[in-house]
Amino acid sequence: MKRKITLLVAAAFGAFTINAQTTLNESFTATWSPTGAGWAIQNNSVPQGTVSWFQGNPANFPANTGGPTDYYSANFQSEAATPAGGISNFLITPTVALTNGAVIQFATRTNSTIAYADGLQLRMSTAGTSTGAIGAGTTAVGSFTTLLLDINPNLNTTAATAVSGGSVNGYPNAWTVFSTTLSGITGTVTGRFAFRYFVNDGGANGANSDVIGIDDVTYSLPCATPTININPPFASICSGNTATFFGSGASTYTWSSGPNTASLSVSPTVTTIYTLYGSSTPGCTSSKTIAVNVTVTPVVSVANATTCSGSPVTLSASGATTYSWNTGATTSTISNAGTAATYTVTGYNGICANTKTVTVSIGSNLAIGVTNSSPSGVCPGSSATLSASGATSYTWLPSGSGSSIVVTPTANATYTVAGSTGACFGANTITVLVNALPNVSITASSNTVCNTAGTSITVTASGASTYTWAPFASNATVVTVGTPTTAGSYSYGVSGTSAAGCVKSFTNGLVVVVCTGIANNTIENTNVAVFPNPFTNEVTISGVNGLVEVINTLGQVVLTTTVSESETINTTSLAKGVYFIKVKTAESKLVKTIKVIKN
Repeated sequence: MKRKITLLVAAAFGAFTINAQTTLNESFTATWSPTGAGWAIQNNSVPQGTVSWFQGNPANFPANTGGPTDYYSANFQSEAATPAGGISNFLITPTVALTNGAVIQFATRTNSTIAYADGLQLRMSTAGTSTGAIGAGTTAVGSFTTLLLDINPNLNTTAATAVSGGSVNGYPNAWTVFSTTLSGITGTVTGRFAFRYFVNDGGANGANSDVIGIDDVTYSLPCATPTININPPFASICSGNTATFFGSGASTYTWSSGPNTASLSVSPTVTTIYTLYGSSTPGCTSSKTIAVNVTVTPVVSVANATTCSGSPVTLSASGATTYSWNTGATTSTISNAGTAATYTVTGYNGICANTKTVTVSIGSNLAIGVTNSSPSGVCPGSSATLSASGATSYTWLPSGSGSSIVVTPTANATYTVAGSTGACFGANTITVLVNALPNVSITASSNTVCNTAGTSITVTASGASTYTWAPFASNATVVTVGTPTTAGSYSYGVSGTSAAGCVKSFTNGLVVVVCTGIANNTIENTNVAVFPNPFTNEVTISGVNGLVEVINTLGQVVLTTTVSESETINTTSLAKGVYFIKVKTAESKLVKTIKVIKN
């Protein structure tokens, strides 16, 4: 008994494309049904086997395209196992229109190792919609009398050679695409194609036949290619303008720039090629190209001029290749003798032109413009740049020359600039504001404290918009900080910035003294006197040398001073009400707290 061998191999295939109308396209996507797709199968093998055409098996080889089983296959089982006979197994396409120039294309292969010879015929029937009466037996072909392609008719066990005279010597052992162009047909008729798996002495006990596959069958009618025309056939425009074209000669249109219409309007900035694709039959397309030549439209520049009466001035145009003035001049410049006038100049870049109007004005006074780089004002010590325009030379008061000067005023100041161009003069003034520094101050809960660990003071900044403390590293308005435990004098400060951005700093002192705990309380018997009580605008404190703090009923320190033996304090800034006066020694030891009233 003959042993059949199947191998898994890689697919190899060719490609063939034409400009044509495809009417049949079959890739045998699993699971494919011949009847459902309009195909037919007739196995005329003798004796007839149990297996006809079947879905592809990747154990033999994978499909040419798609999934591994997406092809159709026939093998030695088309013929019964005994006795050995001939294989003639037809796979018949749906009905198609047949005409000269039409192309049928397909891919086929056998196992990568060719141990047994296979053969395949591509036949054509012009019998209309029927499959034709093929009859019985391995030699019957019925109406499929036209042999289009015969692959391995001599049943060689070699790989396929090139097609020669409608015949292929050997069978391809990798996917190979074959195509045949129809000829000899009068007009257009209907018919079918048949793939005939044809092997003499085949089957399980025969000397020939293994397995073949067919994939990617396409049939395309020849195109009646439309003749595309474009009107106008080309265009030359200036940049910024639009060119419009109209296509004809087809049913549907697509331009390379996107529109699917017969007409196209474009405004390219550089020379551009456009292609129109036209089709009258699906799949049958021709094209036509046109060029839009773009010349850059010049941007003509020429400045207006102001001069004194009788003082000549030159007007100069730029931006183009050639020029034409309304005076008849064809140069880029013209001269004015110092009279008021209006001119037009047209600049050309080849066919493209642009026109500009320019005026010469006469005035006894020049309009001098002046600007300040810091219109909202500067801080004391800072500078501003003043710039003038409208003339060719400038003089500043109180001092300076040139189109700009740098000034550093200490208070609001007004500056005058005089400008001249030839015999024409003009002047203008500008005021530079100097913003005040913020009146920054610090109020502390105490300026003399004990060196006891955990002691803290509260300091409050005022007079500015934002603050930066040192060495506290804080930006708050009110800061509570611990005090040093080592006796001595310390300082801290705050930088305040106003809403105008001006900065001023303030420094405050802190005295840390050694406190002795209980012994501190013995000074409470010191003879301290505060009078008069109630008081109006003055109050006198006697009997102590040290610090005095006046605190309101909210606990806020509203007045701080020092006294020596007997001092009178000015209290005109205090509102009427109840206050507490704390009296401390120079070492920050509390002497007494006295309640007072201001009338």
